[in-house]
Amino acid sequence: MEIFEDIRLTRDDLSPMMKDNAPVVARIIELCRKNCPINVLLWEIGDAGGIQNLTWDEVKQFLSDAKASGVLDNLSIAGDTLPPAITRPAAPSGIGCANGNVWVTPPAEPYTLRFYVNGVYKLTQVNYYITTLAYIDAVNGDVVQICEVEDGIVGWWARIVVHLAI
Repeated sequence: MEIFEDIRLTRDDLSPMMKDNAPVVARIIELCRKNCPINVLLWEIGDAGGIQNLTWDEVKQFLSDAKASGVLDNLSIAGDTLPPAITRPAAPSGIGCANGNVWVTPPAEPYTLRFYVNGVYKLTQVNYYITTLAYIDAVNGDVVQICEVEDGIVGWWARIVVHLAI
C-alpha cells in the first residue's frame, strides 16, 4: 500500500542545480570532513542552498552524480550505499554574454539546450544555442545557466554572470 506522504514530485535537474550551487558543495565537503550525520547534512544543505525538504534519496543521487563527475571524489558513505551515478552530458563550452544575448558553443546536432536564470528554468531550445537576455528575463547581476539535455537526462550546467554595460 502506498503512503502518499512518501511520494514526492521532484525536478529532473536537481543534481545539476545542486552542483552549480557552490555553497551547497562547500558545505557537503566540510560536513564530510566532520563525519556528519544525515539529518544534520539535510538541514545544512537546505540552509546553505535554500533547497528545502530534500530527502535522503535525493541527496544520495546528487552525491553519487557529483562523485562520478569528480566534484566529491573523496566522498564515502557508511551505513548505506549510493545509487548508480547518472551519466550526464558535460556542461556546454564557450558560454558568453554580450550585446543583450547569452549563448554557448553549439554541440553537434541534434541537440537540446535548457536556459536557466538564477537556477530557475526559463527556456528549452532545439538546435539553437543563443537567446536574448530580455526573453529569459535576465538582468545585470543574474546568473544564467545553460545545459544540454540528451535522452531526457539533464546535463551539468555552464554558468555566466550577466554584466551589462551601463
